[in-house]
Amino acid sequence: MTFGRFESPAGFERHLIDRLMIENTSAKLATFLEPIPLLLLLILHGFIYNEIGELSAARGVDFGPLIETPWDLSVPFLPIFVIAYLFAWGFPALLIGYLLFATKINPKVFRITFISQLALMLSCYALWISFPVNFTLTVDDARLAEKGWLGQWVAFNYDIASDWNACPSFHVAGPWFLYRTTKVICPQLPKFFLVIVLAICVSTVLIRIHFLVDIPCGFLISEAAIRLVFIPLWKRKSFETFSARAMWSWSAAILAIGWLGFAYLTSQ
Repeated sequence: MTFGRFESPAGFERHLIDRLMIENTSAKLATFLEPIPLLLLLILHGFIYNEIGELSAARGVDFGPLIETPWDLSVPFLPIFVIAYLFAWGFPALLIGYLLFATKINPKVFRITFISQLALMLSCYALWISFPVNFTLTVDDARLAEKGWLGQWVAFNYDIASDWNACPSFHVAGPWFLYRTTKVICPQLPKFFLVIVLAICVSTVLIRIHFLVDIPCGFLISEAAIRLVFIPLWKRKSFETFSARAMWSWSAAILAIGWLGFAYLTSQ
């Protein structure tokens, strides 16, 4: 007696186990591939950020004096918060890692986050260019030198980031957006993620890189993207029926356009 092309039940069983292992491995690989376009989009934002600042500066107008308040000068300079400010770049990976390893969410939800994050970025770019704000209250070099390595890290941020693109603060809008959308996906999200987000938000003024008004403006534009884009797509379970190949193709096309835009701006 044979079992198809197998001569014994043991052979058939081994084949079945091997097949299940391959399918399980493929499913796990697909799960880990889903957030990759989102991470690549955030990397693109990091590159294009200063180029948008150049466009804002080229406008020749500065609305910074209109949003500066007397309270901005009274905010204490606490360079220790530069650690929280820098951690904003690792925060997305931390959230994604939590969702992938500590929950059983449908990884296709990252497709909705990708589109919503794109909407948030484009909205911020439009505001930065149409309403240019230049932050001018940075700490001077002598005072930074007094703060040792923390002062050096603050100076590093001053050097690499555009003085423009201040309002709304993307260091507020970005982490808040990712926290809120993750909270929708995973209501049991631990509260220490909120603590991290709030530390990042206050760091923007405590290391003197944003006006106070930039913080609520960051929250507002982030909430707009969440309520007008993410939540409607989430409720409809949009893109879940799309094949992985189709989503990768669309994501790759969007990212390619973004990188072409970056190349064009850097060539000007």
